[in-house]
Amino acid sequence: MDCQEALELLYDYIDKEVSDIDEKQIKEHLSKCKDCFKMFKLENNINDFIETKLKNDNPLASLGDLKNRIMTKMDEIDSQSC
Repeated sequence: MDCQEALELLYDYIDKEVSDIDEKQIKEHLSKCKDCFKMFKLENNINDFIETKLKNDNPLASLGDLKNRIMTKMDEIDSQSC
């Protein structure tokens, strides 16, 4: 599996919606490819963060804050990769 294939399946992998074969190939690719693993960690962290926020009693009240935190985190990650 190359980077393009892994990244195309990344969201399905995070959501646990890939076949066992794809899961195995993605895990193998992520273990070998630092760039794809960074992307996986970023997307997985964002996904976890959003899921946590949506479990709040009033998720709509904090959507602006959520957006700001996501953008801040993305800026931090961008600055680290340079």
